[in-house]
Amino acid sequence: MTRSGNFVNDSKRNAEKHYNRGEDIYDWMLDSEHRQYSCALFKDPNESLEQAQTNKLLHIGKKLDLKKGERILEIGCGWGGMAFELARQSQCEVKGISLSENQIRYCKNKAKELNLDNQVHFELCDYRKIDDKFDRVVSVGAFEHFGKKFYKTFFKKVNNLLNVDGLALIHTIGSVDGPRDPQPWITKYIFPGGYTPSTVSYTHLTLPTNREV
Repeated sequence: MTRSGNFVNDSKRNAEKHYNRGEDIYDWMLDSEHRQYSCALFKDPNESLEQAQTNKLLHIGKKLDLKKGERILEIGCGWGGMAFELARQSQCEVKGISLSENQIRYCKNKAKELNLDNQVHFELCDYRKIDDKFDRVVSVGAFEHFGKKFYKTFFKKVNNLLNVDGLALIHTIGSVDGPRDPQPWITKYIFPGGYTPSTVSYTHLTLPTNREV
């Protein structure tokens, strides 16, 4: 049984129902190089999915303005593609967290395969349980899982995780329609506990940091 409350235990069960289905379906769906689940950036319509996902990761790296030696937290690390790319771009220390045992196991194995396990670390953990400081916090395609009841909780936590001059980049799907309940079929079979933010109601969310994003 899944619940939409997205409290700590509920969130883990909801994540497991979607992401612990085995690897075959994701092998079919995702790009082979970075294994990205979120949108790609096509600079040219003839580009491959792999190149478009690389474009996206390079774009995110530029927005984060990474410096060598900084500490990065990725909330909702998926299969690790972004964490590995950011580590390679910047020589930063990257920590990725997910609620899917399947994803974390994959990420740890991939880190060893890429010889990045001393630089990139992964943990099965809810973002609300992290108690540390980071120079950068990035989250792409995870916000939809948290539920609108926890928007303030999430952004307050991100703010608390950042160093004084830290910077956060949060990417989410958004609906151009007004706020509405999730589609029941999607909730039951695809994304239990998920909620698509409405750009009508949430057009600007700001973290009280000392850096202008």
